[in-house]
Amino acid sequence: MHQAPGEAVQKVCPRCSALAYTGDGHCPWCGGSYRRRAWPALLLTGLATAALTLGGTTVLALRAGEEAEATLDDEVRRVERDLDRNFDDIRRSVREELDARLPEEP
Repeated sequence: MHQAPGEAVQKVCPRCSALAYTGDGHCPWCGGSYRRRAWPALLLTGLATAALTLGGTTVLALRAGEEAEATLDDEVRRVERDLDRNFDDIRRSVREELDARLPEEP
């Protein structure tokens, strides 16, 4: 259907959901504006998105830090074991060399 020039338009009030044929900018029943305000919803959506993104990023960063710390601890333990083993080998070699150089007791 096409609207004739000057004819009232059918509108639904976003506040009270009343249907009215009017050319006015406000609802004849509740006085609310027919104009929908999108910025509060957009602002709320943007804030929720930002909060979720920051929260997710924080969780991922914390998890990555824990993983890196665990990997580093494992590597430190491995190096300490290798170092202890090397010192034990050196101690054993020195003892064997000293025993070989000392004269045997009669």
